[in-house]
Amino acid sequence: MSKHPRLSIRLHGGMSPQACVEQARAAAKYPAAEGYALGILATEHLKARDLNAAIEELQQATMLLPGKAALHSNLAYALGLNGRSEEALKEARMALKLDPGRSKVRLVLGMILLQTDRKEEAKYHLKIAAVELAGARALLAQHFGE
Repeated sequence: MSKHPRLSIRLHGGMSPQACVEQARAAAKYPAAEGYALGILATEHLKARDLNAAIEELQQATMLLPGKAALHSNLAYALGLNGRSEEALKEARMALKLDPGRSKVRLVLGMILLQTDRKEEAKYHLKIAAVELAGARALLAQHFGE
């Protein structure tokens, strides 16, 4: 559950994307919640495949909340989708530094490493993520026959 009750929108199903965005924008007016709200807005932009808007929101969110691995990982993912692999790699490595136990961070890092042709390092991180995530197992099978 979010520490910010106004930002629990991501945790409650059934809300339309527009309502989610409206609530996140309203929550962003509260200084302590702004980084979280930007992260939620970025997620909605990602779902809509508006990568430039997602990247902009996530860059702001990571400046406000530099210690949040999920924000750095989401930024890495968006940058990677946008073809900005080296920037994505930097953000993915920051996310790993902040939370090395988070499987999604390792999955995103593995994806970016594959994108930048760093296969052995990608394989290492994907194997760790594969314990929990089917997406990592699929990438291992696709790229390494495992």
